[in-house]
Amino acid sequence: MNFIWDDITPEKFEELTYFLLDDLGFKNIEWRKGGSGISSPDGGRDLQARYTNFGPGDMLSIENWWIEVKSRRKTLSPDTIQKIITNAVGHSGLDVLLIVTNNTVSNKTIDWVHEFQKNFPIPRVLIWQRHDIEKLLWKHPSVAARYFSEILSLQDQLKGASDSFWNAISFPAIDQVERFWIGRENLAWDEQSVLAIVSSESILEGFVVRKWGRILSKDLLLRALILGVVNFPSLFTKFHRSGNRQEPLINALVYLLESILIYENNLEFLTKAILDPHQFVSDSYEPTEEFFKLVIKPLLEEMFFELAENCSIDCQKVSWGRQRIKISTDFFARFADNTQIAQDNKPFVTLQFAKSECSIKLVPKGSFCPLVEDIEDKDLSNSEILLQRLKFAREVLFLRGGLNLLENKTSI
Repeated sequence: MNFIWDDITPEKFEELTYFLLDDLGFKNIEWRKGGSGISSPDGGRDLQARYTNFGPGDMLSIENWWIEVKSRRKTLSPDTIQKIITNAVGHSGLDVLLIVTNNTVSNKTIDWVHEFQKNFPIPRVLIWQRHDIEKLLWKHPSVAARYFSEILSLQDQLKGASDSFWNAISFPAIDQVERFWIGRENLAWDEQSVLAIVSSESILEGFVVRKWGRILSKDLLLRALILGVVNFPSLFTKFHRSGNRQEPLINALVYLLESILIYENNLEFLTKAILDPHQFVSDSYEPTEEFFKLVIKPLLEEMFFELAENCSIDCQKVSWGRQRIKISTDFFARFADNTQIAQDNKPFVTLQFAKSECSIKLVPKGSFCPLVEDIEDKDLSNSEILLQRLKFAREVLFLRGGLNLLENKTSI
């Protein structure tokens, strides 16, 4: 199969090179666009980066690279190559000059480069032609999937989408997620790909069209949740550095936890897994109070809050001070029916009326709703208290969503 380059604009080609370098392990990559468009001044190179070389005897060297990206519909001319090289020679601290083209370079030009290097060995000059780029793209499907998804198998596209999420916090488009949904039964899923797609879904259609929690196995849901929780600090940093808000990750983890809560009958096991997720990935890690406060507690609070605000839309016992959720009952349809959710995120006030009736008859008269009560660290970190709260949250999901939630209708 051939890569279709006609739709790859010069700027897209620079972007492709950027992500390919990142996937290859280059560090401190800087895209020197300078202004708007690729024609702006770039100081003689489009990209610059560092690469660590490991030699014999564990010796390592850090190389400074300049990367000049040339998108051409015809063979790159000898004059262009010569101008790039002579411009780079003499710059102190430059180790490697890489010229990247989406077309070809003549043998005569390559011979000229070899002769030039005999007299000027520094910087080392490398040329990646179209066939070199295509070989690298086959080895790095996460980059290929961004620009040439039509030539990759659906499994390779899923791997590419997963790698792009974990490496660059990049989300697949809705049409690609839809393809994964349609072909879900023929794909080999793992926890990395599940977390990537569920995080993407949280900003696409909010689980109301494609209900991943209904078709993913309980074990896979749990592994994805644990992976996300354990790696939350590093993922949070990546989200921040990439300029992405962390809400998609938080929403995905809450959705995974809610889905597991519905189908996991052993809530004692789930409680222990939430309070100490590292037990599944490391025998030497001891749970810390700081990790609980920064990761576990906010995740649990977000879930209880989400359930409370959606359960209370027709409740006399709990009031948010105004109509915050326009179609709140549809929230629970994420686990059952195909409907949509509409929210208004302006400030609000929460009020509780102990003497009023609970709409689903879970909270007796004279008591307050556990979902809305303030939660102390010592309470949530106590396994018995957390277990009781999880049991209550599970009952809310059952009663609000319907008895059909009793069965985990997995297809993966």
